[in-house]
Amino acid sequence: MRLKYILTVLFFIQGIFSFATAQIPDYLVHNGITYALHVNPMEEYFSEYPERRPQSAWRSSALWRGYVAIFEIIDNELFVVDIQVQSVLSTQLELETGKFNTEWVNVTAECLNGENRKKVSWFNGLLVLPHGELINYVHMGYQSTYEYYKIIEIENGNYINEYDLNYKEHKSPEYTRYIYHNNSAEESSSSLWIWVLVISGMILLITCIVLLVIKTRLLKF
Repeated sequence: MRLKYILTVLFFIQGIFSFATAQIPDYLVHNGITYALHVNPMEEYFSEYPERRPQSAWRSSALWRGYVAIFEIIDNELFVVDIQVQSVLSTQLELETGKFNTEWVNVTAECLNGENRKKVSWFNGLLVLPHGELINYVHMGYQSTYEYYKIIEIENGNYINEYDLNYKEHKSPEYTRYIYHNNSAEESSSSLWIWVLVISGMILLITCIVLLVIKTRLLKF
């Protein structure tokens, strides 16, 4: 019985820290260059159409959303052009050893109701494209710092403007206030949501540990 509670707590801890894992990004093709994208524009779409969210048997703590989307700016409009999920290819031996081979599977048409690409007309905000040298690695979400940032402003899926910053400018409010203006609340809300998840998880973890200790002591009596 005690082992059962210990295993429950361990699985709970694993679930909490999966939220705090650095994430595989989506990607944006812009002017012939492919950038990692520290925003996930498809999440709003899948919130509106949850039945279209891709399903995969393979889940990784480094890819909590379950898919990777590729975007491209075409004639000053933002399009999603590719959505892929990981599929497991494993033999019985691999299943027994816990080592899995995976492949990427294109699920674009299934997600876009039969379309091969779609204008991201629901997106209003900033596309954050880090590039250059990795300055500081943080094992949580998109919190790592890179040498340079390209910031692209999008309104209803239309390209508005873009800005090139170094990492100090990107982190400095006085340099970026003119760029982020109304979008600052959205970015702050996203960061706040991550911290709410982590803190809530830690509170639940502490509660479980306390309950486990209490139950263990009661069993001794």
